[in-house]
Order: sequence, then structure tokens, then C-alpha cells
Amino acid sequence: MDFATIYSFMKTSVSLSAVEDLDLVKMFVFINAISSALRFNESHYN
Repeated sequence: MDFATIYSFMKTSVSLSAVEDLDLVKMFVFINAISSALRFNESHYN
């Protein structure tokens, strides 16, 4: 998942969700970005 995908997903989630869900959405996007970055590193170096 690249940055553009994350950004558009975040915009969609923000527009769909209530304001109090914002932190949850940000955390979800953050965890997704970290896990995909870790997967990229693994496939890149192995």
C-alpha cells in the first residue's frame, strides 16, 4: 500500500466516520503503513 492509497483511504474513512473515530482511523492507517513497510523490507532483503 503506497502513500496515495493510504491518503485516499484516510480521506474516505474520515468522511465516513464520526469525529470521535478519527484517532482509531489514524491508528489503523498507521499500523497498516508500518506492517506493509516491514513486509517490503523483508521481501527486499531476502
